[in-house]
Amino acid sequence: MIITLQRLQSYPDFSLGTLHVDGVLYSFTLEDEQREVKIMGETRIPAGIYPIVLRKAGRIHESYLKKYSFHKGMLHIIDIPNFSYVYFHIGNNDDDTAGCPLVANSCTVGRNFIEDSTINYEMFYKKVLSALDIGESVYLVVKNEA
Repeated sequence: MIITLQRLQSYPDFSLGTLHVDGVLYSFTLEDEQREVKIMGETRIPAGIYPIVLRKAGRIHESYLKKYSFHKGMLHIIDIPNFSYVYFHIGNNDDDTAGCPLVANSCTVGRNFIEDSTINYEMFYKKVLSALDIGESVYLVVKNEA
């Protein structure tokens, strides 16, 4: 499975984009802003290709286990230079992320807010989980703005 995060627009405090799964639009995304020098919890991940695996440990994982009956582990984006513990998860603005991509059903250009994140996350999570459950490799391809 190939998940493509296409960044559309960067702003001083956040970035908006789209997320496609095997070429099909699944989500809008909100991330932290781009920085030349990483600031912990305030910088989006760099463009590149990264594996996604399930991580079954940590505070967010424990929280999601209690909240979602379908949860089996965090969608963990690994092998990112100078980053660790980067996950897809729910949230509405850049205060809800520390470098992780947030997913949602809609966004407004220029606004640091995405909507229906929980609904979208469930749909996206189940799609990715079905691939991981059968042993399929899952990769995230991150592309910066054109």
